[in-house]
Amino acid sequence: MKIERISDNQIRCILTAGDMIKRHLSLKALAQGNQEAQNLVREMMEQSAEEFGFEPNEYPLLIELSPAEGGGISLTVTRVNSMDEIPLSVQADHLVKALQTIVNMAKDQGRKETVPAPVAAFTFDASRPLLLPPELKKDPRGVHTTLYLQPRFNVYYLLVTASLKYQALFSNVCHLLSEYGRSVPVTEGTPAYFREHYVTVFAKNALQHIADGELNKPSEG
Repeated sequence: MKIERISDNQIRCILTAGDMIKRHLSLKALAQGNQEAQNLVREMMEQSAEEFGFEPNEYPLLIELSPAEGGGISLTVTRVNSMDEIPLSVQADHLVKALQTIVNMAKDQGRKETVPAPVAAFTFDASRPLLLPPELKKDPRGVHTTLYLQPRFNVYYLLVTASLKYQALFSNVCHLLSEYGRSVPVTEGTPAYFREHYVTVFAKNALQHIADGELNKPSEG
């Protein structure tokens, strides 16, 4: 399954024929909204949120389905401001209704999630080269890193976050980092506090930027 971002309010999910077979999916299954179809939409929403920050929230969604090359399907999801923006003919389509129902179920399931997402932070002396475990050349899938600078004390803060489904990868990354940086206590509000009070050095993919030596490159200009 491949998800691509078209715009801030639109994504496209492409499934090959092999993806369809693997997930036991068909147009009939999508129209009926069976368990496989629900699993697909949940996976699509989670992946699009993690990779692009695309979340339906309270917006109505226009979901369009079309054939893809080689017997697959393409699902285009568009956030709109109101149902008035969706043509009545589309609103009445039974397949659109089925998909919308599945998306709403996924939204409701997300709202019931009360377990906080994993978050950790590590400090490094900014007066020295920032060294990382050789295994960490980039953010593993589902794990996100941001680097901040606390100018007053000349300290780097490496923030590590992940979604619950990637808890194992998150724990592995934190275990490796604990050998190089000092772990500091965090709360759910730590990311917002860092954004407000510290200087953002790398907003995302901090591990890759550091591994590429970008932290020590002289600034242009």
